Amino acid sequence: MQEYKNITMSSLIAGLFLVSDCREVKFLTIINMINELSSLENIDVEEPDGDFDKFSFLVLFDDNKIILSKKYDDIVTIDGNEIIVYDYLYSLTDNWIRNYFNINNTYIKKKTKVIA
Repeated sequence: MQEYKNITMSSLIAGLFLVSDCREVKFLTIINMINELSSLENIDVEEPDGDFDKFSFLVLFDDNKIILSKKYDDIVTIDGNEIIVYDYLYSLTDNWIRNYFNINNTYIKKKTKVIA
């Protein structure tokens, strides 16, 4: 049997945002993805202490989804450094997530659903 690989929750959610055509990810999608990764790919999704804090300034929580509060091409300041939101999300993903979702490190203007 293949050994389990560990990935962080922040890597998974960043990956889901990067492949999404809108700036929201439903909790059900996250749950289904965790189950799929565990059962089909031998991936264990972990949430180490403070892992989700990497998103605290970028997301809002709704009853059934996480909403990215910034546009993908917005510039944010993190630890005194300016970075484009897309690039920040990309930096949170590990190589396995990038390959699984076929995520490119080149930002391409994405159509985003406007959240009122």
